Amino acid sequence: MSEASLPLLAGGGEVALSQRASVLFQEHLDANYRRTSRIFTGLMFVQWVSGIVLAVVWSPYAWAGRVHSVHVHVYTAVFLGAAISSLPIALTLTRPTAESTRYAVAIAQMLWSALLIHLSGGRIETHFHIFASLAFLAFYRDWRILIPATLVIAGDHLLRGLWWPESVYGVANGEWWRFLEHAFWVVCEDVVLVLACLQGVRELRLVADRQAAVELSLERVNELNQELDLRVEERTQQLSDANGQLSANLESLNGMQRQLVQASRHAGMAEVATSVLHNVGNVLNSVNISSGLIAETVRSSKASGLLKLGALLAEPDFAIALAGHPKGHAVPAYVARLAGALHDEQEKMAKEAEGMQRSINHIKAIVGMQQAKAKGGSEMLELLSLRAVAEDVVRMAGVSSESSSIKVVYDFEDVALTLIDRHKVYQILLNLVNNARHAVQDGRPGEGRITLRLRQESGGALKLEVQDTGCGIRSEDMKKIFNYGFTTRREGHGFGLHGSACAALEMGGSLTCHSDGPGLGAVFSLTLPPRPHRLAA
Repeated sequence: MSEASLPLLAGGGEVALSQRASVLFQEHLDANYRRTSRIFTGLMFVQWVSGIVLAVVWSPYAWAGRVHSVHVHVYTAVFLGAAISSLPIALTLTRPTAESTRYAVAIAQMLWSALLIHLSGGRIETHFHIFASLAFLAFYRDWRILIPATLVIAGDHLLRGLWWPESVYGVANGEWWRFLEHAFWVVCEDVVLVLACLQGVRELRLVADRQAAVELSLERVNELNQELDLRVEERTQQLSDANGQLSANLESLNGMQRQLVQASRHAGMAEVATSVLHNVGNVLNSVNISSGLIAETVRSSKASGLLKLGALLAEPDFAIALAGHPKGHAVPAYVARLAGALHDEQEKMAKEAEGMQRSINHIKAIVGMQQAKAKGGSEMLELLSLRAVAEDVVRMAGVSSESSSIKVVYDFEDVALTLIDRHKVYQILLNLVNNARHAVQDGRPGEGRITLRLRQESGGALKLEVQDTGCGIRSEDMKKIFNYGFTTRREGHGFGLHGSACAALEMGGSLTCHSDGPGLGAVFSLTLPPRPHRLAA
């Protein structure tokens, strides 16, 4: 039995295997008995015919010398041979597997050896029939039948050696003990044949065990196949039900997808609106500052002195009153100073109005950029000075270089006019400068500094940095500083840096951040790709 069949024998399988192996072993033995019995059926008939032929042809010469006649041995061969063969033939035909049949065949076969030896006049060559007969009997693989066969042939040699030695040894005066010599060689063959019978039985047992293991394994495999078929059928039904459920879920998911698409569209519109409002709010802060300065200038204007001067000029005796007035000689100087003050106020308001106009134009550009993006429009490039852009952004953010609270430092290399999208750069720098201003105010109010730095790298790219000495950024916040909606300020919204990073990507550049930690400030770096068209400043 192979080791592969052992797992199939659990749960009483060993008992079933043993029982099945015993049945198969007996079936193999019975089949062997039938085959061997058929051999002896024919052999008994052939020996009878051969005995008659031997008696007719050879026996007269063996016994009587040169006289050839119908000898008494012919009758012996005919009648005694028939008597010896008839019973074994009947048994092998009717009861081929019976134990009695095997014993009868063994005894009859030895009697035939004795008869043939007798018919041949005891010739030594005929004795070999004994060894051939024993070999044929071993086909039964039943060593026990060799015992009576050996006893029969030994008894025959003993009795005939005493009473009729010529019929067995071919001499008239044979020694009685010669049967022992013949018996010895028969026993020697018996030993070999017994071992062969035992080996044959073991082989049949092994074949039966293996066949039983194979049959039980196949039976177990069939059971497993049936169980597997049932499981497959159940699983198929489950999959069919699941497929139906999946189809229903898929339809539901399609409905949910349509809702999500609509919600995503609304969310996208809300994000766009939030970004636009945030950027517009930054610029409106600049507009508010400019309008406040204009309003303050108007409130503190020297134009009220013109009203007084106009009232004085309206008097009828202006010249007499001017001459008689103790400060009349100071009027011309006053008029000159008043004209200068009004001129300064005019220039200041004109400058603020111009800045306000640029801010309003930037607001229009922000809205226009978003509309162009929605329509798939391209960016608007202009040849500009980045320093002029940076100074304009500082003004928009309301961070004055003359302010005592925040100092603005420009560290710009001499770079040619750059082909850039003005309003996207405005949007990014304005967010960075505003964030730097808030960081300085939150970190070191009264002694902060914002540095704007421009460098041209070896590949032609431009790096514009905004560095502050403010509150700094924690390391855990660095990974999400550009995420939409993330902010470190209590009043912040988290839209500016996200939108600035997106704008930098739209221009083919990038926006990065670095901070050594809280209280150590931060540096935001805007990298712009090299442009093929640049003019000298």
